[in-house]
Amino acid sequence: EKDKDDAKVADREHDLSRLWVVDIGSKKIRQVTRGTWRINQFEWLAAERILAVATHQPKAETWTNALYKISVSDGTFTAFSQPNQPFGGLSVSPHHNHVAFVATRNAGPSPYDLFVQSVEGGAPRDVSDHIDRRVLGVKWQNDSTAIFSVADGFHYALYSLSVGGQPKPIDLPYSNGDFDIDRDGSLAFVAIEFNRLPELFLKTASG
Repeated sequence: EKDKDDAKVADREHDLSRLWVVDIGSKKIRQVTRGTWRINQFEWLAAERILAVATHQPKAETWTNALYKISVSDGTFTAFSQPNQPFGGLSVSPHHNHVAFVATRNAGPSPYDLFVQSVEGGAPRDVSDHIDRRVLGVKWQNDSTAIFSVADGFHYALYSLSVGGQPKPIDLPYSNGDFDIDRDGSLAFVAIEFNRLPELFLKTASG
């Protein structure tokens, strides 16, 4: 009876999250990953390759996720990077040259800093360490520029990052909620304050 009351971890092989692809033309659905692999998040790298946050040790009661390149044709996993644990918020630039994710500087307890890494490899770079605020999300304008949001107490602020440079604050009249950036640099964001309802604002590239 005691065993029936104990909590169980959902790590049975048939319960693991799998990666599937759909051919839009033929509408055929095909399973890509199998075995003990668990997929948490993924982004396309190319027509035949996907970058995923995944683990092959789902039963381990510790952080075991890493970044893997997955072949769409045969489901083969190739290790790409091992960010500091825990990490998440995976994002790939529009032309698939850079990868961004939110991770810790050392060992937790929660993802805090924004890291950028070349798809070709090399060490990831902590691009938000001098800001020292928790990164909430990132959006790419193009392959060389990204916009990310940070929590500064009860205020949320946006920063612009040129890959290889240092992030710069974006001057906005309100704290921001969700946001997105167009290829021409136009920024849309939801303004949030304690004394007003959320509203959508547009900041053009010219200001």
